[in-house]
Amino acid sequence: MKCFNHPEREAAGVCSFSGKPFCSEELVEIQGKLYGKMYVDQVVSQLKNTGSHSTRVDVPPEIEETHFDGKIDWKVFHFSHGFLWLLILGWNFGLVSSWLSGFMFHLRITNRRIVLERGLFSKRSEDVDMYRVRDIAYSQGIIQRIFKIGTITVLSDDTSSPVLAFPCRNPRETKEWMKKSFLLERRRMTTLKVD
Repeated sequence: MKCFNHPEREAAGVCSFSGKPFCSEELVEIQGKLYGKMYVDQVVSQLKNTGSHSTRVDVPPEIEETHFDGKIDWKVFHFSHGFLWLLILGWNFGLVSSWLSGFMFHLRITNRRIVLERGLFSKRSEDVDMYRVRDIAYSQGIIQRIFKIGTITVLSDDTSSPVLAFPCRNPRETKEWMKKSFLLERRRMTTLKVD
């Protein structure tokens, strides 16, 4: 049996998700089953969605697992301001400003890096590798706590982006996921440097 992606190679196993044969380079083991690398994101999201909240999915470190990838919702920007701002500007200029901000920001958080793109016509991209992160904090005001949003601040050793701040939904869970990811990535990079 030949590998689906590399027909010149012998298959080392069959993907439990797709049923396709893959060589050892294309296979990943997750919770005791073999999967093709191209299906890992689908498998992980399926395992997280079908399992209970206590289900732990261990993704191999060589796979980049995405926690969030997309535009930041305009409501997150709108309610990330203080009460006084919402009272004075929130229902006129504030709505337009928040709506435009939703188009201007694109955020991608993975277990390897954080990428924040800003801009409507011209783009500026800031990315921080997880192993360079020193600390992560989040803040929430009263309004933000009601709507379960907050601002995450990432302090890093990256020279171009030593401080990266962005609003998001569920900041506590996002912060904990990011903290776990940067500790694992730092451990992985230390291992790579020693070997």
